[in-house]
Amino acid sequence: MATTQPIAHIKTTLISINYGFYNFSYGQNNDKVNAIGLCRGDVKPDVCRNCLNDSRVLLTRLCPNQKEAIGWYDSCMLRYSNRSIFGIMEGLPSFFMSNSNNVTQVDQFNQVLGNLMKTLKEKAASSNDSRVKYAT
Repeated sequence: MATTQPIAHIKTTLISINYGFYNFSYGQNNDKVNAIGLCRGDVKPDVCRNCLNDSRVLLTRLCPNQKEAIGWYDSCMLRYSNRSIFGIMEGLPSFFMSNSNNVTQVDQFNQVLGNLMKTLKEKAASSNDSRVKYAT
């Protein structure tokens, strides 16, 4: 059984999502797929479900017959694999962006960046909903 076949079963399970995190396993032994879905904290459940379902369709079309795939989208992230991915911290795949422009006032830049990160951290941590740790 190809991994893309069990990934199709995610659609029926997506109905039960009522907040932004989801994990799913289907199949057994060597014919098993594990999936993790994550949506931004400010995304409504129906938008989250739609994003994850669209991601499922795109990943199986763009990565046919692949045993592992990950897609990052504006509202969500979907990852699936034929190996265990639950509770495992992984550094790959990774994605970096850079800016070739130089910062002319490094100390001022670091001060502003530090203040921004502190404010975002406090704002995200003060949320009453422990599932929604998101700030802009």
